[in-house]
Amino acid sequence: MKKKALISLALIVALTIQLTAVNAYAAGPNLKVNGLFEAFRTKTVTVNGTVLMAMRELCSYLDAEVAWKDSNQSATLTRGETVLVMYVGDKTAYVNKAPKDMPVAAQYQNGSTALDLMVPLRFVSESLGATVGWESKTSTITLDTGKKPLQIMDVNKPTQPNAEIMTYDKALAMALQGNSSLKNLEDSVEYLKEKHDEAIESARMLGYASVDMYSSQFISILRSMRQIDDNIENVPRNKEMTEATTEYLLRSSLSQLISDELDAQLLQESIKLNEANVKNLTLKLELGMASQNDLTKAKQELEKDKVNINLMDLRVADDKTSLNKVLARSLDKEHIVDFEPEIVPLEKNLTGFIADTVTNDPSLAIKQTALDAAQYAIDNYSDTETHSPLEKQNDFNTAARDLDDTRSSLEKGLRSSINKLQQMEENNRSLEIDVENAWNTFNSLVVNYQAGLVTIYELDQAKVGILQAEAALSKNKYNHWSLSFAINHPFLLASGS
Repeated sequence: MKKKALISLALIVALTIQLTAVNAYAAGPNLKVNGLFEAFRTKTVTVNGTVLMAMRELCSYLDAEVAWKDSNQSATLTRGETVLVMYVGDKTAYVNKAPKDMPVAAQYQNGSTALDLMVPLRFVSESLGATVGWESKTSTITLDTGKKPLQIMDVNKPTQPNAEIMTYDKALAMALQGNSSLKNLEDSVEYLKEKHDEAIESARMLGYASVDMYSSQFISILRSMRQIDDNIENVPRNKEMTEATTEYLLRSSLSQLISDELDAQLLQESIKLNEANVKNLTLKLELGMASQNDLTKAKQELEKDKVNINLMDLRVADDKTSLNKVLARSLDKEHIVDFEPEIVPLEKNLTGFIADTVTNDPSLAIKQTALDAAQYAIDNYSDTETHSPLEKQNDFNTAARDLDDTRSSLEKGLRSSINKLQQMEENNRSLEIDVENAWNTFNSLVVNYQAGLVTIYELDQAKVGILQAEAALSKNKYNHWSLSFAINHPFLLASGS
């Protein structure tokens, strides 16, 4: 009975440590990474005035890769072009092979594996290019890794050493340059001009042969010349449409990639929370404070998230492939477009905007050219052997309906999309407030955590709340950015209206 009581007491103590932000943690230094409060997962140790921090935890903030070699008890940390090598118990470290003296050697705490290794926080951080500071008023260590301050979202960053980072303008230039349809259109101009010259020469030869100008042969040449002229006239319009389609595909690809990367990050954070929840429930079950059903459900949620993250990683990989195709670049190289859109409200005079945008749409001009050609055929061609008056009138009626249908489709698609865009603009402020509220909640919990009133788990939940709010705001901005472009090129919308 006494043994069972001791076991229960041990479990209670373990659960208390797990679920409560104990004062021992609050008594040590605090940590801010890029301005954001972070709770130490492993308690720091101070040796001769030097703060030692868990190596794995520190490297997660620095985005440094860790390689552990058990045979010689060495840790190799890599961040960008910098490689830091340390040996357990040895105060000499090597930064890009150059020996450097550490204030305190790397050492184990409560174990003898890489997970238990403690390293000097300032030395490691500064050796890998970060900046370390101290706020004496709040006993806070500040770590600046060069990332955007107070940023929870961690997307659109290189995952390969040979990744190419570019501006949006450069990405667009690459996409246009690599578009074979644009090259074909440019080549077609010379070809059409050559065919036009050949038609003129054929007409001249018929004139020399005294062929009747009203003959089917002569009118066939005239019709051919007219078609060539119309095609030449449409080349700039087709080029404008192809360029706009290419840019729209680029914007859509970027928006989809960012959206899926945000969902992937949310899933990763959800997995961390669920892992902590499973651990907590396991302890609670031993104490009779939770049911087996609760633990089973938590484990199922964890497994579901792990399956979903694998699927999401595949989607992100597909998104990057799609982006490379739009850029007309190698599929085995990663391309990062360093860009973040902002909401630019639509102009207020929508009636005038819709009328002008539809009137100037190149797809409508192409349909108008086809109608003009049909009218010209009625007025000028008399080759009834190949095209009867009824056939020419039918061609005209078809072209007229096509023009009206295109105008109607453009207007319908434009009005529907403008309504969606305005909803996004109205929703943007609400989403901004959600982000502000999420940050206020987190900051309040930080104060309570430092007072020992809330747990690390609750802090992590609040951080996920910030990420969810920021993700929703970012997605809204990217969707608005893509749709606003399409609204200025309504032929992109007409097919889906």
